[in-house]
Amino acid sequence: MKISTKLFGGFFIVVAIGIILGAIGYYSNYRLNVLSEEVLGISKTSSSIAAILNAHYTWRHGLSEAVYAEAEFTGSLDPDTCVLGRWLNNGEAGEKNHPEVTSLLKHIIEPHDFIHIKAREVIENLGNEKTEEAINLFRAEILPKTSDVISDLEKMEEIQIQMLSDINQEMFDLGTRFERIIVAVIIAGVIISVFLTLIITASIVKPIVNVTESLKDISEGEGD
Repeated sequence: MKISTKLFGGFFIVVAIGIILGAIGYYSNYRLNVLSEEVLGISKTSSSIAAILNAHYTWRHGLSEAVYAEAEFTGSLDPDTCVLGRWLNNGEAGEKNHPEVTSLLKHIIEPHDFIHIKAREVIENLGNEKTEEAINLFRAEILPKTSDVISDLEKMEEIQIQMLSDINQEMFDLGTRFERIIVAVIIAGVIISVFLTLIITASIVKPIVNVTESLKDISEGEGD
């Protein structure tokens, strides 16, 4: 094999290794960016759910204070204008297609609408001094349904937390995997480079040694 061919082969291998490393870096960066965007989206959803959950704890407490302590109720009586209603109606809730979240979103609508509609009746009863009717309605119907709403929200929150955990683990595994691949490619490149260097060096040195020995033989022959 000609020296030029060996040099070209060595150059080609070096370029190929560079291309492989570049492709690995590009894909890993692309994948990490995709996962980072997913993390941002899930974090936004998780924050919304946490705020909605807190709002419904406050809503239940406020209605309880109105029923039992004659405090003024300032919570929403319209399921479409409360924080959960607005979140369901503005499209944010449908951004994630997790099957459990989708199922919970469908399940939560009925009890959520129910508690707000019944809360109006409670407030009306209180206004008409029908305290006993208001207490019975609150205790027997609103509290159980509110617990259903809160339970669904808590499950959604747990799912978001698990999704974040899974993505963070995937990002860590991805980084570790690509790091190992890059190290392996670099080591392989170094080994191949050393091997080619030895071959090319031998290809260059051996002819020179042969010529030198030939010249020496000729010189010694002439001397005789």
